[in-house]
Amino acid sequence: AQALFGSSGAFEKTAGAPAFADWATGDELRKFIRTIPKEDRKKAVYVLVNALGAGEYFGSNINSDYFPWDALAHEGDDYGYKTFLRAHAFQHHANKDPARAFGIPVRSILNTHMKRVELIIRLDREQARAQGADGILSRVEKGEFPDVSMGCKVPFDVCSICSHRSKTRDDYCQHMRPPEELRGIYG
Repeated sequence: AQALFGSSGAFEKTAGAPAFADWATGDELRKFIRTIPKEDRKKAVYVLVNALGAGEYFGSNINSDYFPWDALAHEGDDYGYKTFLRAHAFQHHANKDPARAFGIPVRSILNTHMKRVELIIRLDREQARAQGADGILSRVEKGEFPDVSMGCKVPFDVCSICSHRSKTRDDYCQHMRPPEELRGIYG
């Protein structure tokens, strides 16, 4: 147990979990990290990113995006955790041209204990400099955790209130694009 506020124990949080090495994902991560050649560690920075958590366990994100566990855990090439391996790392959502990327996910892991997708992303130092993203690598190397945003392609959005499906923002129902007087209710 570790006291969160002072040492009086008034606000104390305790948590238990199996040792990281006991988790299948921990072993998989460790094995992968050991395979990275020393020469490549000079050319790139590798980061572990919690890409997405299952909506049933974590709720929706700040953008009201909700990804169900079954969709994240899907094994196909059409959607699911393996499709992250076709992604790229960009700066400031400039994500249309892969030539502007400064990194790629090299491992996508389905963490069944935590109900989330975890990625190891290789950030190329030379490409980061070329794209003006070397500040991000500097922050990571200082031990900081820069914000990460996940882009995705979906065939449609579904309203969590009325289940209306919208292929474009123009198709949104009143819950997803509320008039001014309802924004306090629907967001």
